[in-house]
Amino acid sequence: KRPAPAPPPLPPLPPQHVRANVIAKKQQPKAIVLPPVVPQDTVPVKGGSLPDIGNGAITVSSFCIGKYEVTWAEWQAVRTWAATNGYDIGTSGAGSATNHPVRKVSWNEAVKWCNARSEMEGRTPVYVLGGATYKSGVDSAVTANTSATGYRLPTTAEWEFAARGGTHGHGYDYSGGNDPNAVAWYGGNDSLDGTKAVGTKAANELGLCDMSGNVWEWCFDWHPFYVGKYRLLRGGCWAGTTDECRVESRSASDPALWDWSFGFRAVLPTNPKLSITKVGSNIVLTWFDPLGEWTLERKTVNGWGASPATVPAEGLGMFRLKRAL
Repeated sequence: KRPAPAPPPLPPLPPQHVRANVIAKKQQPKAIVLPPVVPQDTVPVKGGSLPDIGNGAITVSSFCIGKYEVTWAEWQAVRTWAATNGYDIGTSGAGSATNHPVRKVSWNEAVKWCNARSEMEGRTPVYVLGGATYKSGVDSAVTANTSATGYRLPTTAEWEFAARGGTHGHGYDYSGGNDPNAVAWYGGNDSLDGTKAVGTKAANELGLCDMSGNVWEWCFDWHPFYVGKYRLLRGGCWAGTTDECRVESRSASDPALWDWSFGFRAVLPTNPKLSITKVGSNIVLTWFDPLGEWTLERKTVNGWGASPATVPAEGLGMFRLKRAL
């Protein structure tokens, strides 16, 4: 059953993810493993601010988000791996075709899937319960490890910032334009036939598809009026109205429940993570930085200053990545 209508739209919530500078000491140079590269269909989103609607502007840090909603094929591939690695996702989820968004997914199942995919790809799982990786059960005490490198759900602020086109947004009513028929599958053009293949409507300013329509997308946040009871959903769906597809629209549901219109898309952090290796007589420092936001600095007697990425091996010292503000 679909959830009851949510209360009137509320201001976006602040993002949960906070990023700190990365510092590397090189007294004994050694390799530091970089997070795996970002998948092809993942879009870097440069941080910025959501519109001020009366409660002040909300700042969103940079992140990477799926170009498409998680597909039925992606869901099944991870679910199969999860079944033999301690997860209880079981036979959850459904899909009309491999390139359609997965649906019939609860919030709890979505975050367990994110953890499973993270482990599959050698990333650090984000979601924790009782100090351990969240793999089974239904529990409202699940928390997010914000320093992890794995997949996660977007916060509602991140979701809306991306749906509005990030720093390239034009202020459209829907994600990608003011004509819902051009950018969204919803009740007015879907004939209640169900989901459609991802990416068949026009993308928004960031190249993201289906942020309006197709399936409702789970976010990490609790509904602020119902903390501990309902998690937020964004974007509208194939059976919904144009109002539900607007970028500011919200719904909410019990995180343990699924609906035929509930899906999600995944997010990755942009933490740069210094990698230090010795090449011949030099030390080479590299880092993951898809948005070009970070610069390398080295500490000297005069303080921190810009540093080249390749330095003599005998050059002991301390290095850090500084984010350009």
